[in-house]
Amino acid sequence: MKINKILVALSFFMVILCQIASARNIIERDMGANKGDVPANIAILDSDSNVVAKNMTGISDSTAISLSDVEVIAHRKNIKLSGHNLLVDVEHDSILNHQNDIYELIGKVPGVLHVGNSFNVLGKGAPVYYLNGRKVRDQSLIDNLPVDQIKSLKIVAMPGADYDTSGSPVVDIKTKILGDGVAFNVIGNVTQAKHLAHKTGFSSTYNSGKIDLYGKYYYRRNNASESSDYNKQVLADTIWNKMQHIESLTHSGSHTYSAGMTYHLSDKSELGMLYSGMYTDGKVETQDTFSVVPNAGPAYYLFDKNKTKNNLLTHHVNMYYDASLNHAWHVSVVMDYISKVSNTNSALKENHIGTSSEVSYMGHSKWNVLASNFHATHDFGKWGTLGMGYDFSYSEGVDKIDYERLKFDGRFENKEVKNAVFINYELPLGDFSLSTGIRYQNLYSRRKNEKASVIESHSDNTFLPSVTLSYSHGLLMQNLSYSIGTDRANYADMNDNVTYVNRYEQSKGNSQLKTAITHGLSYQLMYKSLFLTLNYDYVYRPLLPVIYSLEGNSAVTVSSQDNLSHRQALSAMLNWRNTYKCYTASLTGFFQKSIMHYPGIDGTTFHDGHPSTILNFDNDFKLPKHFLLSLSWQQVWGGYMESINVKSSSSVNLSIKKSFLNDRLRLSLDGYDIFNGDRNRACRQIYNVKSSFNTKYETRKIGLTLTYRFHKIKERENQTSAEVEMKRLGISEE
Repeated sequence: MKINKILVALSFFMVILCQIASARNIIERDMGANKGDVPANIAILDSDSNVVAKNMTGISDSTAISLSDVEVIAHRKNIKLSGHNLLVDVEHDSILNHQNDIYELIGKVPGVLHVGNSFNVLGKGAPVYYLNGRKVRDQSLIDNLPVDQIKSLKIVAMPGADYDTSGSPVVDIKTKILGDGVAFNVIGNVTQAKHLAHKTGFSSTYNSGKIDLYGKYYYRRNNASESSDYNKQVLADTIWNKMQHIESLTHSGSHTYSAGMTYHLSDKSELGMLYSGMYTDGKVETQDTFSVVPNAGPAYYLFDKNKTKNNLLTHHVNMYYDASLNHAWHVSVVMDYISKVSNTNSALKENHIGTSSEVSYMGHSKWNVLASNFHATHDFGKWGTLGMGYDFSYSEGVDKIDYERLKFDGRFENKEVKNAVFINYELPLGDFSLSTGIRYQNLYSRRKNEKASVIESHSDNTFLPSVTLSYSHGLLMQNLSYSIGTDRANYADMNDNVTYVNRYEQSKGNSQLKTAITHGLSYQLMYKSLFLTLNYDYVYRPLLPVIYSLEGNSAVTVSSQDNLSHRQALSAMLNWRNTYKCYTASLTGFFQKSIMHYPGIDGTTFHDGHPSTILNFDNDFKLPKHFLLSLSWQQVWGGYMESINVKSSSSVNLSIKKSFLNDRLRLSLDGYDIFNGDRNRACRQIYNVKSSFNTKYETRKIGLTLTYRFHKIKERENQTSAEVEMKRLGISEE
């Protein structure tokens, strides 16, 4: 309650400050009608082509009118619902386009919650990213995308057949079109918690006629600690009470780099090529205190020290062709090749009952992915738009683990081929619009266990229909959508390799995992400042992490993943975002009820309990002298999420941003989790194992970010009539 009072008082103070700042900018003039005066009707177009008229008297026919004497009132709706898409105009939103990075920007969009290290988009979970309509297969391209290059976002809760996302929500990022000249940005970030982390890098673009050139390089160094407490109770022939305390320290560094070009064949067609690469290396040092206390017999104590080194090398080549033909056809062809190589070396020292032992292993993974797609759309005018396409991907990889003395060695080869075709149709019907489509995909997978000389193959054929009915009239926009999606297990889990954690803990893959199928129904409504999303999901064969005691040795627990029979989920997200003078408030509430039954002890069944609720309150204040002050508060109330009972937590973030030198230089001072209330606490019971954990990361920290643009990005675009008129009148776009 004390924190809430502080937040309310601070928000009230900032609103008063905004009022004072606005009052100081008002120039009162006596505009009475005198002899010789003529009325002047000044019509100014705002950025949405709405006319803002000012009737002024007291101006003689020889008076030179200065725009500083005119009060321009323009309201631009930067966030709106169009069909089943949430459109966000980043370029003209002075709060969104001043964030430090793309993830801070997305976290401020209505309908998006930043929970922990991931996003919940419109109640549908973590998103799949698209860049200029093309699927992102290298996440570093998003990680290092400068905010000033972003023009807009399109957020889709229920993607249609033309999106290859397996049912996950989509964040489609549109970047600005380069104008002539050079743009060069540098960025530096330092974050201090218990340990220091930093990021430095640059991005540059150059355009000359038909050719765009661009390149980036970023280096990150991260040092972070983590403290965790785990408690497990195994209900078997013996009741084992396990208590574990882990202290870990991670040191990691990464180099990411990219270079590419775009050749504009004409105003309506272009050819592009991009290479991106990443090299990361890391070291994790862990100290583990483990006690095992049975209900009968002596207790056991284990002290571990583990050192793990890993590195990852990634190469990615992307080529595309994009063209509009005959004012009706639009075609897009994309090809990606990705190569990833990962190596892990781990050494574990155990002290158990006065004896010492060592266990070490090496892990190696190598993957190659080739993907391509062909998409085409035809615009029939008032009869709608027809789209069709073909998506293909081929991947092959090897997962290998070698122990020095244990018999857990394994080597698995995986191959997967996906072929998909789709067709979709959009039809405008006055205030209504209908969008429907279907995607058919065949997924063939083959696994080879070299140690056991076993080859397994499997083929999935799936039809994924989608349909959306939208209605828009005035300020009221709404839609109703239905679609089918899939969720396939991670490659790393689709094998039978056993990883030795300690003599009482193991983790194991599962080569029998099957694809989960989700039937989703979503309703969205936007009216003025309110945005509502309601979702219902039915999941067949959901994937779920499980834990159980090892047969024949109940003191050992095994972590794995399995398919359950089904799961249902109801969720609702309500957002209110409004601007009053220099103050913008955004309030988001999220509610989720999970309905799922999962195996308990001795053939019994457990089910999820009370729902989970999250409240997020963002406050942004545009102050004089180009200051931007932001205060956010998030409260998580405990509840069940897929068999896990999440406990309550809260966080408060504060940042102040300042721009200098005509916005070439930006500084941002950020404080995260000021009251240190962001903890990851939860408990669950599945099979015969009760478990709970309490993990604390370095969430309370302070950061300083500096961005300098030696040359601002110039944009080549077709301007709207409003923008042309504003430029003619000399009105700034800011």
